[in-house]
Amino acid sequence: MTVDAEGNEAAAGTAVSAMRRPADVASGAAFAGMTSFIGRRGLLRATMELLGSCPAVTAKQRGPVRLVTLTGAGGVGKTRLLEQLATGLTDYYDQVVLVPLAGLKAADDRLASTIAEALGLLNNSPTPATPRLIEHLSTRGRVLLALDNCEHLVGHEPGSGQVPRLLRHLLSAVPRLQVVATSRENLGVQGEHIVPVPPLPVTTTERVCTDECICCVPEALQLLLDRARAVGVEIRPADYAVATELCEALDGIPLNIELAAVQLETMTLREMLAQRRVLLDTLVDGGALQEQHRSVRATLDWSYGLLAEPLRRMWATVSVFAGGFDLDSAAAVCTSGMDRAEVRSLLAGLKRASLLVVDQRGDRARFRMLETIRQYGEELVEASGDAAELRRVHAGHFESLAEQAAEQWLGPEEIVWMQRIHTELPNILAAQEYFLATGQVRRAVRLEVNTGRCRALIFAGKINDARDMLSAGLGEHPETPTLDQAAGLSSAAWMAFVEGRPTVGLSLLEQAEEAALALGCQDTFPPLLYARATRLWLVEQDESVACGSVEAYRQAELAFLATGARGDAFMALMFGAMSGAFLADRDTAFAWCARLLSQAEDARAEWSVSWALWALALAELLHGSPGESLVLARRVLLIQDRIGDTWGPAWTKWELFLIAVALGDYERGAQLMGAANAARKLTNASILGLLPWLRVQQRAEDQARGELGDEEFDINLALGERLTTDEVFALASELRPRPVAGPRPGGLSRQEFVVASLVARDMTNREIGEALDGLSHRTVEVHVSNIIRKLNDTYPDRIVKRRTQIRDWYRGLPAEEVSAALAEG
Repeated sequence: MTVDAEGNEAAAGTAVSAMRRPADVASGAAFAGMTSFIGRRGLLRATMELLGSCPAVTAKQRGPVRLVTLTGAGGVGKTRLLEQLATGLTDYYDQVVLVPLAGLKAADDRLASTIAEALGLLNNSPTPATPRLIEHLSTRGRVLLALDNCEHLVGHEPGSGQVPRLLRHLLSAVPRLQVVATSRENLGVQGEHIVPVPPLPVTTTERVCTDECICCVPEALQLLLDRARAVGVEIRPADYAVATELCEALDGIPLNIELAAVQLETMTLREMLAQRRVLLDTLVDGGALQEQHRSVRATLDWSYGLLAEPLRRMWATVSVFAGGFDLDSAAAVCTSGMDRAEVRSLLAGLKRASLLVVDQRGDRARFRMLETIRQYGEELVEASGDAAELRRVHAGHFESLAEQAAEQWLGPEEIVWMQRIHTELPNILAAQEYFLATGQVRRAVRLEVNTGRCRALIFAGKINDARDMLSAGLGEHPETPTLDQAAGLSSAAWMAFVEGRPTVGLSLLEQAEEAALALGCQDTFPPLLYARATRLWLVEQDESVACGSVEAYRQAELAFLATGARGDAFMALMFGAMSGAFLADRDTAFAWCARLLSQAEDARAEWSVSWALWALALAELLHGSPGESLVLARRVLLIQDRIGDTWGPAWTKWELFLIAVALGDYERGAQLMGAANAARKLTNASILGLLPWLRVQQRAEDQARGELGDEEFDINLALGERLTTDEVFALASELRPRPVAGPRPGGLSRQEFVVASLVARDMTNREIGEALDGLSHRTVEVHVSNIIRKLNDTYPDRIVKRRTQIRDWYRGLPAEEVSAALAEG
């Protein structure tokens, strides 16, 4: 179905459903919408009606369309329209997620994980991304995915590429999901509704209002007037006629108008119109879409021709970047011998020409190009013959950046380094691709290892990306072993162990051992020692053997220090402290944790401090004071929230669950376990393959279930899964140690003792369930069976089989024992 996008209906209504919580617009990248949005009222309304998200939807609407594709040529304004649409639809959805796809390549297999990340589902699980994405979306109510720049992922034939294949799965499996996409061509998915995005209207039948009002002029002219004002040029009503003629010559295409407006600083409207007409004469006849493509190309040619030669070279140079760049990277990659100040000046010139967009991230400005403009720059590079050299320099720069991050991340700039490497991941992946394509496999593997060494991808919740990078390089490595290969295999093995995939880890570790043996460094190679220690800690089932991991981590730490790798040595120390807390004695655990915290604080490295405090909290929990452990864990969660850690909070909430149980606060403990489970689902973190963690969790869960009963525990668990981070903070602040007066008579849990007291009143199971806030008949029956079993275990000289015997036992207890047992908690 095709929707006519023309028309000037009233703007889409602003009514908000009182029954629906407005959604947030999530995004994998910052919106480009830093300027005013002009026109498109009819198009917005038509698209919203298709999606069933407009207050004026009529009875003839048969139901919301599941997939809408905004199609049109590059530069016609599809991305800006999608952003405006996503923002305007937040009241109608539980979640609206904008996912930019221009940075993905057709050969990549990262589409599902990119969408999942934009939804907040981190890329850590070995499970394929598509089923995780389906499971996540199925629990999120009404969701709108806004997919931008799909054309390169459609396939040679519409319907054959990544986007159509994934959408067929998602739309079939998640009935409440809707998708709106932008593409230069149809996606080719059954049920797709096409909404053509035409150029802005250049004529209008309405009369122009006063000198101050532009609301009745054509939308194309509105855009030109607005953007001209942005560069300090006021187009007077007397000049509207020639300005409209210029908009007609620019074919009403927003990108053409944006690029033309900046030239008004130095050219008149008539000069610009004359030059544009010369370019139009070179166009040949063709279909409407082809004409639009040619028009954009002609405007880019025109903009290029108006630039000075240094700006032309800079345009071509910065097109090599994937996903944007900063000033440092631009200066490093520029091969024309310019200093930093000259590069800054040229970038400012490209921004003034509307060829660059600038996003301010903290104290570091980041530049990016619209995809149409970047592709034009790539063509310039290819035509110049400089493409190979430029890509070589680009790859070398990001290789050096990753190495620098790996060596310097443990320090005051730790978070900055991790965020920077995460931000530059598209460029790092492009560098890896260059090394592999040119046969430089060792450099590719070294880049992959260094990217992992600065912990950026773990911090950002992208373990899969780290693993995929290593797999790509190791898969191309020649048979002859190298130290780079041994390091890559060791890193991959370590990663598999901490992910809870012991079988995969053991296979990789075996390969690393073989490579190190061939190189004669099997007893001294630090990454291998580190991986061995991790296997011993997390995989070894015999605890008496597993405790040797503490000394194994010490050997890895010393080996790293001998090579000057301070950050890697710190990581060995950190894991050694954790293994010591789980497996060693009290003195060993606290000694390791004290040394870890001292080093982290001396380095003024906040992420490292948070994990040092986490390890100390664990040691206090298992060997010292649960109350002190609680103070430390609260502090950890605050730090993690402040620095934007995506991986750590799941484990801190898990630790708070253990602390709550140790304090005897079982209801809050169950809720905190629920919060930890929810966080682990988002981060795809699992403890099932981490034996020390699993043992501790099982003991705590068994204790809490024994005290509360399964039904009450599960109710609180479910409540906890819906807690926000702020609510977890509040819950943790309410934890207090509960006095324990000793074991209850008969070895019963608190809940069981309460049930026994009601049995002693001759109440039926149903009456007992009603008295205990609606416990099921079956749950009460289980409690009664447990009471009989425990009484027989505790008093072997008497045989308890019936409820009347429970009653007689309970009524025979001293009053002070009953009061004490019922008063606890």
